This record gives sequence, structure tokens and C-alpha cells, in this order.
Amino acid sequence: MQIEKLTLLGKSDVTISMIMDVLESKGMFPEIKIVNNLDLPIEHTFNNPKFKWEITNKLTGGDTFALGVSNSSIKRKILNTFGEDMNFINLIHNTASISSTTTLEKGCTIHSNVSISAHSHLGKFVSVNRNSSIGHHTNIGDFVSINPSVAIAGHVNIGEGTVIGIGAIISDHVNIGKNCVIGAGSIVIKDIPDDVVAYGSPCKIVRKTNI
Repeated sequence: MQIEKLTLLGKSDVTISMIMDVLESKGMFPEIKIVNNLDLPIEHTFNNPKFKWEITNKLTGGDTFALGVSNSSIKRKILNTFGEDMNFINLIHNTASISSTTTLEKGCTIHSNVSISAHSHLGKFVSVNRNSSIGHHTNIGDFVSINPSVAIAGHVNIGEGTVIGIGAIISDHVNIGKNCVIGAGSIVIKDIPDDVVAYGSPCKIVRKTNI
């Protein structure tokens, strides 16, 4: 699929720079429109000179859409503002390895050197960052954000809106609830309920989330 124009809803400078890397890996250089409806300042360099891009504060339509953020709660807020009834595409880096038996719902972003094994399922608007792996028969809920170098084993379930911190390890047959935050470097060997912050080795519940 060739993309001529891409509209990004929301502006995270870091996320946009990585999206440009994903597109470049596939030899795609569409015109990019970034909808920055909150007029957020540019704090980090994201410009790639191979792309033509512009920033606007309102939605003016487009051929294809993606989210320009990776934070789980902000994804929801953006879609509550703009809706989901658009041609959202999946952005997958050319170095990612995804089993033919894995299914991805719309709006997913898969970054470099990600591996997703057989018979797994990723819900809508899932972000999987570089060097992460997802095992077989694993189910990832809508709006989940997986940070770099996360290792998720087989038969794992991760609930909607959860954030998995950098370098976390999740063992086989573990269930993690909705709207959780799993801290960086955690080793999760037991189930985690909904709406909690948990971290450590082994991972333990610290408090309720504010999501």
C-alpha cells in the first residue's frame, strides 16, 4: 500500500519522529499533516528532511489517518474529540516480524525490531515500541502502549489502556487488567487486577491508578 497523504491526530514530537522512521523504512514518504489542536509547543526535534509536513490546529480531512501520540490515556482523549470513523491505518516498521496468524485491529503502530508470535491479537490503537517481543496466543487490548525492550511470553492477556514500562518481562499465562501501569524493569509472574500501578521484581501492586 502506498500512502500519498497521512494525517496524524495529536502531537508528540518523539512519537512523530518514530513514525517518520517507520515510514522511511518502508520507502514511503507521504505528505504529513499534524493536527495539533491544543497548540502544544515543539519541544524536541522531529523533522525528517525527506518528508513534507505541516502543523495545523484543526482537522481538515485527509486520505489516511494515524495517531501522533503513544500515551494510552491521550489516545483515548484524542479519539473522544475527533472520533474513530476515519481510515486509520497500521504503521509497521520494515524490520518488525509479525506472524501471519497474528491479527491487528486498526490504528496500531509497530516500531523497529518488534517480534509478534503466532495466533496473537492486538486491539485498536496499540503501540509496540522498538525491540519488544510478544509471545504466541497473547491478547493485547485496545489503546495499550508497550515501551521498548518489553518481553511478553505466551498466553498473556493485557487489558485495555494499560501501559507496560521499558524492559518489563511478563511470564506465560499472566493476566494484566485494564488501565494499569507496569513499571520499567518489572518481572510480572502473577495476575494484576484492573486500575493499579505495579512494579518490581517480582511485580507488586503499589497503588490504584488515576485513569
